Amino acid sequence: MTKEDIELSAVSDYINSSLSLSSVAKKYGYTGGWLLKKLNAKGIRPRGRADWKLNVEKEILACQYYKDNMPVKEIASKFSISRRTVTEWIKKNGIRPLNYNERLGVTQELKQHAVKLYVDDRLNCCEISKIIGFSSRSILDWVKDVKRSASEVSSISSFNGKKKGYGKKGWVETRFGQIRYDSSYERDRILMLDKDLSVISLKRCPYLIKYTDTNRYNPDFLVQYNDNSFVVEEVKPYQMLKLEKNISKFKAANSYLKTLNIPFIIVTQKEIYGK
Repeated sequence: MTKEDIELSAVSDYINSSLSLSSVAKKYGYTGGWLLKKLNAKGIRPRGRADWKLNVEKEILACQYYKDNMPVKEIASKFSISRRTVTEWIKKNGIRPLNYNERLGVTQELKQHAVKLYVDDRLNCCEISKIIGFSSRSILDWVKDVKRSASEVSSISSFNGKKKGYGKKGWVETRFGQIRYDSSYERDRILMLDKDLSVISLKRCPYLIKYTDTNRYNPDFLVQYNDNSFVVEEVKPYQMLKLEKNISKFKAANSYLKTLNIPFIIVTQKEIYGK
């Protein structure tokens, strides 16, 4: 730094802090008399006792505001001082500056609560956001290391109005032959029904049901039990149950299948995984 730069920095530090002439000058390797001359040369009056007392009061208030979670920027604006001065006051009074998450009120307990809602209750980030009051993007970052099925990811994308994602697809071998699945939920439901000895027949649902003038809906499975009763099942993450399109589909399926005396049920992750 040049002598001019040092001079400007020293003057600026004095103006924007509550430090004494000698304290500021000492930071730059000079005496208080040197800084006093520089202030006089620029027409700046050194602080008197009343000014010092006022600054002390500001400092105390600023520290209290910071403890009450007021941002440094807002405190600086309130007292017409620099953010650097506020930070210096905070450190001077032995207050540990809060990191970004702490200022927002993000605690480890809150993150663990979000992960619990994500894993145990199988809520998506958008739903968790509404519960705890933080953005879904923040929650996504907290749960990024938690494994979720592809169909769950697809449902979250659809719930948030994004382009539809695609879950796992394939065929699974059962005692009823190979059955196609379009998601990991469907696959696990097929395996679940395959182990149920009261089930004597399981196949993809053959019914194509009209739910608008131009659209048809094909539920997932037709299940027959050993009492010769039939049930049509739709496997769907419960995050998607409230979508208007799905509500229309389910209503149409219920109406149509009633004419055939076949119950229509919706199976979610709660029935499959017990959560």
